[in-house]
Amino acid sequence: MGAALKLLITGPALLYVCLFGLLSATVPTASPIDVMLFRSKQRSRSQVMNKDQMQGWIKEITGKLRTGLGKTIGNRTVTWRGRVEQLIGKTQASYGDAKARLRKRF
Repeated sequence: MGAALKLLITGPALLYVCLFGLLSATVPTASPIDVMLFRSKQRSRSQVMNKDQMQGWIKEITGKLRTGLGKTIGNRTVTWRGRVEQLIGKTQASYGDAKARLRKRF
C-alpha cells in the first residue's frame, strides 16, 4: 500500500509531504534520489537545466541532507533550516522551469 500511495502523490505534493511529514512512518517518503529521479523524468534528454533550475535542485538536495542531519543529531534548528532550504530550492527550480518554458515558447 505504501508504494501505491507514493505513486499517487508525485511532484510538488510529494515534496510537500516530505517537508512537513504528513505521511505515517509506515509509508516511505521520497529520498533525495527519488526527487532527483522525478525531476529528471520531467525533462527530455535533449534539455539542459538552466542556472536557476540547477541551483534550485542543489538547494533541494542540500536541504534534504541538512534535515536528515538535524533529525539524526536531534537539533530542531538544523532540521528547520533544512526544510526552509528545501522550500527555497523548490521555488528557485520552479522559477527556472517557468523561465525555460517561456524561452521555449518564444
